[in-house]
Amino acid sequence: MRTLLVIKKRALNLSKFVNVELYCNASCQFCNLTRALLSEKGIKFTEHRIDKDKDLKEVMIKRCNTTTIPQIFINSTHIGGYDDLVRLNDNQQLDVLLGLARKKDVSDSNESSRRKTIVLGD
Repeated sequence: MRTLLVIKKRALNLSKFVNVELYCNASCQFCNLTRALLSEKGIKFTEHRIDKDKDLKEVMIKRCNTTTIPQIFINSTHIGGYDDLVRLNDNQQLDVLLGLARKKDVSDSNESSRRKTIVLGD
């Protein structure tokens, strides 16, 4: 009988060093979904409520050249809106940007999901 020992690599959680900004308002459905996704991942974010401060809307427009909300920035890089955030999440790139995973960990998991297991014999 053989014993197999598997050791999982743990990625360092660097999310506390990530600056996430969200331009939003209280009644926007996609803003609420964005808040929920970030909160589910345990990410703290700064909320810029453009419905409470009209000057923030002008700042948002200057930063990303669009008027739609939500608009998301990670470490001052414009990510886009909710659809863009979900696309990054689906591709496992969001965790890398948020400091929850390393690029190598994501590529390793993508590679292992493409592999097929073939069992020979009993």
